[in-house]
Amino acid sequence: LYPDRKLRRHFAPFMLGMRQAGHERTTRAALDALKTYRLLCLDEFQVTDIADAMLLRGILEEIFSSNTALLTTSNRHPDELYLNGIQRASFLPCIDLIKARMLVFNLDAEDFRLNRPVVDGSRSFLPLINEQTTNEMEALWRQTTINLPDAQLTLTTETGRSIKVGRARGECCWISYQLLFKDTWTPDYLTLCRHFRYIFVPGIPKLTDRDSVRRFIAFIDIAYEHRVRLVLQSARPIDELFDDLVDKSGDESFSVHRTASRLEEMRSRAWWE
Repeated sequence: LYPDRKLRRHFAPFMLGMRQAGHERTTRAALDALKTYRLLCLDEFQVTDIADAMLLRGILEEIFSSNTALLTTSNRHPDELYLNGIQRASFLPCIDLIKARMLVFNLDAEDFRLNRPVVDGSRSFLPLINEQTTNEMEALWRQTTINLPDAQLTLTTETGRSIKVGRARGECCWISYQLLFKDTWTPDYLTLCRHFRYIFVPGIPKLTDRDSVRRFIAFIDIAYEHRVRLVLQSARPIDELFDDLVDKSGDESFSVHRTASRLEEMRSRAWWE
């Protein structure tokens, strides 16, 4: 279908690009470029950020006014987008627009990720921080990076930020939790996941604030989109990492469930092969 005039983008980097466009003229140029496509697919359509919520209606109105067909995938019905978000009342007209201009299909499928066998010979999610799991992680690092020399790299994100990676070997990097999640966000995770196929993150503590939860979920979403092989050492099992902070009725609870599901798939043989 439209082999030369279609575009698929993950929703998070798509909205990042719209926010980076900044002022009205640049945003208009970005939207005009989209209109050259007959089909635009936005994967993992979800709204958890107030900046995205405020921008989205105008972007959709521009797309709907063009000859570009829009296809999205989402784990949320439109009525549940940005659930319990800040100033959600201002976002409701966007939900009405989506329901008026798009057809909504409920696939109602089982979560296939939970039924995949765990990868042989390795434990890619280590739910304790102790000498044993540290040794296991180091062994998997050596197994994955055989005969490759250590290197220190500095990567530059789309926004011009620098990320220093102190331990890298070929397609693999070892980066501490403190460095990975301190004052970082989507552009940083995109840069790392585009550059490395394997990312090792030791020392993930029990998360004690909602900002840490959002950063962790955003990182997993982007790693999943880029099919990165993750090896994580954590103080708690995934479903206990941030349970005390989660609003059971809102998007946080849903996002945590999705993150746990993705981590299960990312441990499977099919993911690592």
